[in-house]
Amino acid sequence: KAVALSLIATELVTNAFKYGAKPVGGSRVAVHVSGITAGSVRLRVCDDGEGLPPDWAQARPRGSGLGMKLIRGMLDQIDAKLEVANAPGACFTITA
Repeated sequence: KAVALSLIATELVTNAFKYGAKPVGGSRVAVHVSGITAGSVRLRVCDDGEGLPPDWAQARPRGSGLGMKLIRGMLDQIDAKLEVANAPGACFTITA
């Protein structure tokens, strides 16, 4: 579970810098990891960029799309849940 979560975190942080960066001024990326119960963890990666378009899940990826495929594959592998919000930037919360 730890290896899968580290790959997911790396991809989400990379995407935050790649797509969430503001053209002028600084951007922020926050990563939070917390234990929920014995053996369960919550990983949250948020940025303060523009956020995701309303149809982001169905939209054609701007890049190769391999990053989200990797994330979804890792989520399935560890039976984790993904929640996505715009608050105001993109915020991804994984519960595993």
